[in-house]
Amino acid sequence: MGQLNKSLLLQQLKTLGIEKGDTIFIAADLIRVGYYVNSREKTLSDWVDVLLDSVGSSGTIVIPAYTETFFFFRKKAEVVFRESSFTTSGSLSLAFQKNP
Repeated sequence: MGQLNKSLLLQQLKTLGIEKGDTIFIAADLIRVGYYVNSREKTLSDWVDVLLDSVGSSGTIVIPAYTETFFFFRKKAEVVFRESSFTTSGSLSLAFQKNP
């Protein structure tokens, strides 16, 4: 099968049946995939590229991206969801949140 790279990852997603225009839901532990390139940032950037390429501009990628929450009886004014609220759901959701 060869060493994992962006092209091979994209090919494997196509083999799974993912096509341009699809809507996909991904909750992933990327460490388990075994793909790592140079740095954490580069690896995440590659995943963003591969997943975006797999569904194309007409597709949709859904990734859980929960933010800091609070108990009903202990509401704090500073804990409100905003566009600037960062996800606490892992590296992949954070990478997509930071991607323009």
